[in-house]
Amino acid sequence: MLDLERLVVPFAPVPQPGQGRRGSKTPPPVSEPLHSGQLLIFGQQAWVVEFLALVLLHVICYVLVTRVLSKSSRLASLKNDPQLAAHFLPQLVAFSACVYCGAGDWFFDMPDPRTTSISSYVPQGERIACLILGFQLYEFVMCIPCPRLRGGANELVVHHIISLVLSSLAYYKQAYLYYSPCFMGVAEISSLPLAFVDLFKQFPPLRALFPVANEMLRNVFAASFLLLRGVYWPICSVGFFRTHYIGWAAGAPWPMAAPIMYTFMFCNVAMTALQWYWSSIIVTAIVRLARGDPRHKEA
Repeated sequence: MLDLERLVVPFAPVPQPGQGRRGSKTPPPVSEPLHSGQLLIFGQQAWVVEFLALVLLHVICYVLVTRVLSKSSRLASLKNDPQLAAHFLPQLVAFSACVYCGAGDWFFDMPDPRTTSISSYVPQGERIACLILGFQLYEFVMCIPCPRLRGGANELVVHHIISLVLSSLAYYKQAYLYYSPCFMGVAEISSLPLAFVDLFKQFPPLRALFPVANEMLRNVFAASFLLLRGVYWPICSVGFFRTHYIGWAAGAPWPMAAPIMYTFMFCNVAMTALQWYWSSIIVTAIVRLARGDPRHKEA
């Protein structure tokens, strides 16, 4: 899991004879053949089909909550915010798919890093980028009818926008596909218990109905988030930037357009800061719990 060598990949493919301009200080981009961006379902882009499927599932859940669920049911509290309640199952399905494809590939089915580069076609990366693209578009759209999904300071909206930009560039520009399963899939492992934690938090009567499950899932979420997003993510980010440092120090040609590379580097720093911000909230709750402060339940 913590094989640091696999986190550093060749910066660029070997330049072909005749590439480059005499006297140029910055080597020109040396791109590999573009193969990514062609995943289709029923003849349509797979991420579009995924987005529509998630929206359809959301609509079905909304109808079940508003039209089928009885007011006398133990789950009747879901009627207090049916849009928010309908968001739970599509989100959980998408999280599960991202974990299966992204984390599963990263830990068990990745190519030898020595045989690839940051601009190489990696089918595992294309698959998870496609999944994230459709999923984050759904999440962004759901922020419109569900204000609580935007986050206290709209930080979730920012997260969705950054994820959309990066997954689009990865999928259509074949950028950093090797790293995509790591950053787009492994991190979502902690999101599986988070989906239930958020459900209990958003609907307190459910939390009262299932207090043991709530506490157990909160603990699993806190541990997995701190481990995967607070620790493992930054370690992978170090490998990500080491790849660039080694490549630039060796004078390697740029494997893709500079704006794309700068976008990924800037967003990596921003997303890492966001992981640490969320981690600080969890650590604060743990400290409050240790001190017997009841406010730990507010996190």
